Amino acid sequence: MQPTSLPLRLVAMSFLLFAGVGCSHFSNDWSNAAKPLQPQAIDGQWTGTWTSDAGHGTDDLKCLLTPQDAGRYLAQFHAAYWSLFHFDETVTLVPTGNKDGHLLASGDADLGLFAGGLYHYEADITADHFIATYTSSADHGRFDLHRQSPTTKP
Repeated sequence: MQPTSLPLRLVAMSFLLFAGVGCSHFSNDWSNAAKPLQPQAIDGQWTGTWTSDAGHGTDDLKCLLTPQDAGRYLAQFHAAYWSLFHFDETVTLVPTGNKDGHLLASGDADLGLFAGGLYHYEADITADHFIATYTSSADHGRFDLHRQSPTTKP
């Protein structure tokens, strides 16, 4: 058995701690957001998939949309990677227009050096479908989500 270097063990332990803390925060917010769907509202629980167009995979994705001031929405994403790892990210989506009943919005989030740095999002949201593209220096792809009937489990 090869000895594991201390820096590698510290990085692994930090990652596990960070992933666990983020997951519990999202789980609490998800559970608290469970409520009956409003016909034309876009806030609440969304489920679907993310797909990397750069070959980095595809997997499950959940999003919790919460209205903010000035028509903005806080989008809390909970993504699976290889169905084993889970990551949380939050981005404020700012309205950029409205076309045929679709809310168009964009936002940016810095996920840090190890996660690809600055990500830019362009979203097209209706009452039952949420499509977004994302780009960064390391990846680009799309989110495809549908309204989730209220649940308490993330």
